[in-house]
Amino acid sequence: MTKKLRLFFVAAFFVIAAVCESRAQSIDRGNMIIGGFSQMAGAYSQNLVKNEKGEWVTASTSLGVNFSPRVGFFIVDNFALGLDVPLAYIWAKADGAEESANTFEYGLGGFVRYYFGYDRIMPFVEAGGHYNGMSIQEVGKDKMTSNSYDLKGMGGVAFFLTEGISLDLAATYMFKSAIPEENEVEISSHNYGLQVGFNISF
Repeated sequence: MTKKLRLFFVAAFFVIAAVCESRAQSIDRGNMIIGGFSQMAGAYSQNLVKNEKGEWVTASTSLGVNFSPRVGFFIVDNFALGLDVPLAYIWAKADGAEESANTFEYGLGGFVRYYFGYDRIMPFVEAGGHYNGMSIQEVGKDKMTSNSYDLKGMGGVAFFLTEGISLDLAATYMFKSAIPEENEVEISSHNYGLQVGFNISF
């Protein structure tokens, strides 16, 4: 499955690149930006769960893949805002637990991005947030559903492969908070990672 997802993302990038006509490096006011970010990472993250006594307990290791298609608009030179749709699949296992959990997540949110300079290699910063829905399936247990929100920040570098297409590498931080509908247990997490993505501006 992981190999197929990688091939899909690579194929999608080259198809879009082939059909889009590149113009001058289009990060000026009035231009559009479309693209997406994906992340494949195996990392230790401090996922905390608040129990009935109000205590924060448990940590877990997670492995996941996500992709976030997006569209935005440059309201001034170098500064864009827009909407994105995060989609994610995550495998997680709590420290000391025998069973794992599988999560599928989807959402809708917005972002703002600012590019520094005007060249083939351009640093950028970005911030955003989303409202999400998720389905969690633990082995041997009933499926749980929940809603969540997240706040995200990233900083990275955009490498312009052509005058209108960039490959983006970024370090990210995300805070996420969720309240499952069934047992009302609050779940919060702080996640760090690396992402790769592409954007087309025109």
